[in-house]
Amino acid sequence: MTFSIKNIKNFSLIVIITSIILFTVVVILANTYTPRINEYKDEFKSWINQDNDYELDFNNVGASWRINGPELIFYNPEIKDKITQEQIFYAGEATAEIDLLDFLLGRSLAVDQLIFNQIKNYRTDSS
Repeated sequence: MTFSIKNIKNFSLIVIITSIILFTVVVILANTYTPRINEYKDEFKSWINQDNDYELDFNNVGASWRINGPELIFYNPEIKDKITQEQIFYAGEATAEIDLLDFLLGRSLAVDQLIFNQIKNYRTDSS
């Protein structure tokens, strides 16, 4: 089987067109579901707060897509002690960058980086 320049050009064109179509589908799906992410904030809260001593609370959830993958944005997050409900930590915004490769291959939501903006720490004792 011989490959000519024409066959290579046709194959390259097919690969490029397929890539553009797949990218367009991903962008459309992301734009469709991203505005609705706040509807799932209760599910996020229960998932985050299971099996730990602290409770994370936030007002709203947003999402965006960066060059390195998707990220969840938690607005006005605060961390409280589950027993005393004492506020320990507050931030204006927390951004959780999702590791796209682990998400796609492992089908698990793995946070790659967590960024806090406008931090206020309320706990002053050494305990």
